[in-house]
Amino acid sequence: MKITKWIFITLLFLVIPISAFALYKPIRVITPEFFGIHCQTRILCVEDDTQFSKAQNLYLKSKNNLETKLGISLSDPRIIFCSTEKCKITFGLSKAAGLSVGTFGMVIAPRGWNDYYVTHELIHYWQSQIAGNIKFLFLEKWMTEGMAYSLSNDPRKTLSEPFQTYRIKFDNWCKSNCSNNLELSFKSKITWW
Repeated sequence: MKITKWIFITLLFLVIPISAFALYKPIRVITPEFFGIHCQTRILCVEDDTQFSKAQNLYLKSKNNLETKLGISLSDPRIIFCSTEKCKITFGLSKAAGLSVGTFGMVIAPRGWNDYYVTHELIHYWQSQIAGNIKFLFLEKWMTEGMAYSLSNDPRKTLSEPFQTYRIKFDNWCKSNCSNNLELSFKSKITWW
């Protein structure tokens, strides 16, 4: 009986993580080194080592922009910069320029190497920090995506739908609800949810 129980527990601890890495590719941000990514610091990982300085500059510029212009305080998320389509596919990105995986980290696709895409994903990371990973998944998309598109200074005047509508709805909400403290405004929205 004890051996059966031990075997079951062992299999459970092996099967669940292996299944997660195989079936839900974005979770691979936890251990990018297993997938050919080089982490030159605890938080910053690149597929191509020659691109580390560029990735670091994008990250620091985006983080600084959020902290100074919006007063958003971030811990240091793990961020993976992909240089190839193979890397993008490895981490489960399809058409997206980037993907935030809650507070576990984020992945930037080859086409996402610019400050507004990195800022967009950092906003999602921040939202997950404030709301929590589970609650973040259930927040209204106009709030999460609208905020990320609006506050990242995305230069596109018109986004594809539904993202354009999300941004407009967030901007309208923010006009009457965003105080000098964005964190408090966001918390007040998610608290009554």
